[in-house]
Order: sequence, then structure tokens, then C-alpha cells
Amino acid sequence: MIMPSISWFVKDQRDVDIVKEFAIDLAINVQVAFYERRDAENWMYKIAECSPSVTSIHLPKGLEVNDYDANGIVAELSSLYDIKRFVVHPWCKDLMHIAEFVKMAEWTLSFECFSRKGAANPFLLLAQFGEEFKENHIGLCVDFSHLETDLATPGFVKGLLPYTKMLHISNRLKKQQHLPIFVQSSDTNAQQILAQVLDVPSCPVKDMVLEYMPDYRDRLAKQYYWLESYIQQKRRKFDGTV
Repeated sequence: MIMPSISWFVKDQRDVDIVKEFAIDLAINVQVAFYERRDAENWMYKIAECSPSVTSIHLPKGLEVNDYDANGIVAELSSLYDIKRFVVHPWCKDLMHIAEFVKMAEWTLSFECFSRKGAANPFLLLAQFGEEFKENHIGLCVDFSHLETDLATPGFVKGLLPYTKMLHISNRLKKQQHLPIFVQSSDTNAQQILAQVLDVPSCPVKDMVLEYMPDYRDRLAKQYYWLESYIQQKRRKFDGTV
């Protein structure tokens, strides 16, 4: 089952209130995101009441290997929100050791891939983990806004699908990232990519997350409901209901 959600970064009380509005008032699934470790430490308890609608956590940057053990912050977040699905920017050097912790804890951890440059290069991640990405515990998070224009295509994203657990969905126009799906002009055409991904019978993606800049907060609810309906419409033929 593919879970739609929206992403919101939490760094102050205003963000806490926004998450509560989406999760409690509007019953929208939320990927709670923390940019800095201190953001998680300061605010994760303030939104614990939202836990039924929190479907995944975007972990903060700068986590070390021991943050994933039984006494670490990831275990605390998992317990607090009763979730097992996480995404992280793969800047930590010892990703293989982290993957072992994740496997023992029976979590799912998606490494967000960015571009051809640096540790978040999807080709380097695939070379490092290979077939392990097809198991349940680790995989890729493909972010449409972070791929170079020539890679942000239906064909490329579909090629990564066997290794992909999560999508961060948005459009990009030149240096403007995380624009809504329905924009007049973009370099990515997120809707076309999404349509072709959802037409793959054995699509392994579990989370499809709308990740927009805060300026587009007013569009998130309406486009979440569209995404929820669109997933159901496209996947109905594979669920045996038509």
C-alpha cells in the first residue's frame, strides 16, 4: 500500500502549530522533518499528540552511528510516534553500520539521493549497497527537486524504482526547488514522473511525500487530497477492484 503524505520541517512553535493543523484538524498524513538535531530534541515531544497521522520522520543532519542504537534518538522517535519509516541525508560515513542497526530494529531507512555529486549520489549509493536496497530495511528516497534536469525524467526514476522506498514529490525551475506539482513551468514535470511510476505493477514505493517550500503551504492540503485520490485511481487496476 502506498501512503501519501506532506512534509513539514519543525523548528519553532509556529511549525508545531502547523503540523497539528494538518495532522489533527485536517487528518492529513505528515512526514515530520527536522533539519538540525536540536530541532528534534526541542520539539519532538510537542507534536507527540499528532502521532496517529505521522507516517514517517525526516531525520536531522549530523546524526552519528550510535544515534541509531537502542538508546539513540532514532529509537526514541520511533517509540514516540510509533513509526518505523525514516529518511535521512546520507552524509554519515559509516552507512553500512547504520544499516545493520536499522535491520535489527526492523525499521525502514531511505537514503535521500541528490545528484551526481557527493555522498548522496544515487549511483554511489547503489554501488555501495546494491541488492540490499531491495530488502525491506534500506532503500533510496528519490527527491525530484534534487536531481539534475537530465536525470529528473520518468525513465530515470523508473530505473531506480527497484531500490526506492520513498519519493519526495515537487517541481523545480532552475534554482527554485520544491515547487508544487501544478505549476505553469518546470524543469522536472513531477506529474508525468508520478503517473509513470504509479503505472508500474510491482511498484515498491511505500511513501509518496509532497515536499514544498513553506511559501506554498496554502496548496498542500488540496494537493494532498488530489494525490491521495490519484494514487487510489492509478493503483485500483492492480488491486483487483476494476
